[in-house]
Amino acid sequence: MRYTLIGLLASALLLASCGGTAPAAAPATDSAITDSAANAADYSESEYDTVYVVVLDTNQNYYILQEKMYPLAATLGLVIDTMNRYYDLDKDRIVLNENDEDEMFRGEYFPRRTESATMSLEYYSLYDTSTTEGNIALVAGLFYEQPAADSLLTLVRKEVPAAFMKPARMYMGCIH
Repeated sequence: MRYTLIGLLASALLLASCGGTAPAAAPATDSAITDSAANAADYSESEYDTVYVVVLDTNQNYYILQEKMYPLAATLGLVIDTMNRYYDLDKDRIVLNENDEDEMFRGEYFPRRTESATMSLEYYSLYDTSTTEGNIALVAGLFYEQPAADSLLTLVRKEVPAAFMKPARMYMGCIH
């Protein structure tokens, strides 16, 4: 009961922090979040920001990228932040753990949207709408300013020469 009360209070605070104007349900898939036609109807342009994403590699296979991520994190001195997500074989998707505190997105993909130089596995379609569906990116960092992304890119290219920086327009408003 205590956790339910805490969850309700957290939800109320989140709604209040979003100004109460966000849609009741957010898109649950990466393609829905990046579909500009759908977003135009649901969200105002002011809720979008340009972010700069440093990508080490892309692949359709989550496990290939995961195997690369751990040694690269150690070599580069970066922290891995899974955000309590894993690859669910039955759903064939990256999802939040079924017991995650976020009741709305448990068992669903929730995109990384916070600025940090941490490694994670993300659907690349969040950053490039022309990519193949299901393409996954090994991300080394996400930044709101290009110079920070450029600095990380310079560092990671010493180990991963093919790494690149991708500017992307992402929905950054409230999705709860």
